[in-house]
Amino acid sequence: MVGMILVLVGLTACGRKPPASSPPQEPIPTATSSQAQPLTSPLWGLSPLTTPRPLATPTPFPWPTSGLTEDSPEVQAYAKKMHVSPQEALRRLQWQDVIDVMDLRLRQAYGDRMAGIYIEHTPTYRVVVQFKGRVPPDVRRYVPQNLWDVVVFRPQAFSEKELEDAQARAVIWLQGLGLEVEAWYVDVQANVAVISVASRSLKGTGLHSKEDIMAYLVQKDPSLAGKVMVVLDQIHEVPLD
Repeated sequence: MVGMILVLVGLTACGRKPPASSPPQEPIPTATSSQAQPLTSPLWGLSPLTTPRPLATPTPFPWPTSGLTEDSPEVQAYAKKMHVSPQEALRRLQWQDVIDVMDLRLRQAYGDRMAGIYIEHTPTYRVVVQFKGRVPPDVRRYVPQNLWDVVVFRPQAFSEKELEDAQARAVIWLQGLGLEVEAWYVDVQANVAVISVASRSLKGTGLHSKEDIMAYLVQKDPSLAGKVMVVLDQIHEVPLD
């Protein structure tokens, strides 16, 4: 399910090992699940399907069945946060069931070409559907008519699968160096895989900043350039002694 509508950026969790067909350039250690935990997506919880399965004739989309009213706490909270009327808040929240179905059908139809879906709440409400490279010309057949005015399509450099694969390789490289990887996720809107490293674990590694970490990763695997972004301590960077 789409889940919490108030989140402004879609993130996709990733904690997979890299595929055997794309190993790094030299032997690396195996990551263990106890060393790091991926962040769970609060917005888009669906994993991309690896086998495209085009739909010959899309079936009718269901009408919203959320059961919300203008007086529902969720509606009131959204209206207050986004500075819209309760009527508009209700309309947007009632779209969630339809957006979920659309997301699933797009992934079934286009598989690994999908670069993610996210919602822009301000200044204009939009459901942004992204593809690697050119947007498929027939994509609107998977969009319900009541969403035509709010769904937009954007090309991106990388698919979600490419970012997840790059992320998995980078996490193993970093853990093999002895760094503490706190969390990792795909920032769908920015089209980049984000890896958070505990700054305290840099001591003794010869690395002193997120720039040093990125330089290390790109040296080990040049294909990671542009696909991976390293941050320290998730949000707040802690100066090293």
